[in-house]
Amino acid sequence: MCLKMSKYGFSALGRGFLYALRGFCHCVKTQRNLRIHLVAAFHVFLLSPFYHFTKGEYGVLCLACGLVISAEMVNTALEEFCDGQYPGYSPVAKRVKDVAAGAVLLCALAAAGVGVIFFWDMEAFGRMAQFITLYPWSPVIPVATLAAGIIWAMSTKKKEPMKEKESKER
Repeated sequence: MCLKMSKYGFSALGRGFLYALRGFCHCVKTQRNLRIHLVAAFHVFLLSPFYHFTKGEYGVLCLACGLVISAEMVNTALEEFCDGQYPGYSPVAKRVKDVAAGAVLLCALAAAGVGVIFFWDMEAFGRMAQFITLYPWSPVIPVATLAAGIIWAMSTKKKEPMKEKESKER
């Protein structure tokens, strides 16, 4: 039995991925906290080879980083929705935004807990020190990428309202 293409076709699936990518890019452009989370996730994986993590541990790291980034994106969506629905001050919009921000905070604290549990390893610290002894220039890479990441993350981007054409495409 062969697979039948749905009435929407594969192009609908492709458009769905395009919309998701567009939403992610919008958040990267406009959300400082998301850029901070991306820089942190990059450095988690940059330093991870010193820890000899198992596949399962890498899976937990991926889930922790993905959860924080996803929560930040949902927070952004709720904030922008509230801003559009309630242009002035609204106690309902404030409560929605506060709860969404609290969810991001909880996810970030849980991810930080995973980080402390996984990365506080004296043997790994020793491997890092030995690596630095063999390659004295090696700290330049994480320091330079961290500095560049902080500059990028803290750069202010103007929030772009969704174009009317983009909103009608959906």
